[in-house]
Amino acid sequence: MSDVTAAPTSPALWTAAVDDHVVGLGWSPSGATVAAASIGGPILLASAERGETVADLSGHGLGTTSIAWRPGAGELASGGQDGCVRLWGESGELLWEVELGSAWVEALSWTTDGKRLAIAAGRKVCVLDPAGREQHVSTEHPSTVLDLGWRPGARDLELGAATYGGVRMWRPARGETRTLTWKGSVLRVAWSPDGAWLATGDQDATVHLWRIERGEDMMMSGFETKVVELTWDATSRYLATGGGDSVAVWDCSGKGPAGRTPAMLLPEAGKVTTLAFAPEDTRLAVGTAGGRLAVYEGTGRRRLRFEAELPAGVAAVAWSPDGTVLTAADAVGAVVAFAAGGER
Repeated sequence: MSDVTAAPTSPALWTAAVDDHVVGLGWSPSGATVAAASIGGPILLASAERGETVADLSGHGLGTTSIAWRPGAGELASGGQDGCVRLWGESGELLWEVELGSAWVEALSWTTDGKRLAIAAGRKVCVLDPAGREQHVSTEHPSTVLDLGWRPGARDLELGAATYGGVRMWRPARGETRTLTWKGSVLRVAWSPDGAWLATGDQDATVHLWRIERGEDMMMSGFETKVVELTWDATSRYLATGGGDSVAVWDCSGKGPAGRTPAMLLPEAGKVTTLAFAPEDTRLAVGTAGGRLAVYEGTGRRRLRFEAELPAGVAAVAWSPDGTVLTAADAVGAVVAFAAGGER
């Protein structure tokens, strides 16, 4: 079912800029700072209040690939094509750097308590503590690790790593591994907030949804392109997926989405490039290659709350921790903030 077309256009609260396509966008846990990483390497730290520059970080000389704020702390991890991981303070100071000996760093993931940082480095995963000390290193995966994520709420720390042939599940402290097997290349992993489900976006235009405790695998197919856009709502009930010119919102309550028809959103502005549910409710931000930014709310037949335009195409979106402000970045480096619900 498509969206309602009439909606107010949201004015920008502020704008900022980096010098190239934005590959990473995120708010500090305090809500005071927004980080935007460019594909060329530099990282902007901007004031979340007015968008003023806090610091221009050198990032990674051969290109930045990933950024991740440490939960509960004003510290930003970054990884790049130079095979290094760096940790920056919220005011821009370099706290430490670690060379991993790989050609590049593909992805970063902090545990929810901020005590472990997992790094996808070539075919291996490395786990560091907040001081940059190595804790664990995995054995080699079948191919480059393209994404990773810690399972929320797990009694023993467990990490899912996306690779060819499925998702390698690893408990570093125990040295235990198991594989959620799929004969294809997994590009993205997304845990439900309650840790019960793991969704994967795949090269072969499918989405797999794993019920972890039972080992059940549900496959959704029929997408137009490979799927790299996945996001869960705060309740773990709704999973939104891209993979083309539309967004499918799957109801994963009860027995899951098998046999259910997803709610469909049609932004009508080219391929969906980025998705993000708000931190505490079912508002869903959608960005497209054609430059449309839309926020939907509700369940089932979703209502279009507001829309805006970023002419160069929407590359990334990120919500403030309290869900009142939505930032979006485009393909040439503009970063724009919008009021997205409630008073600031």
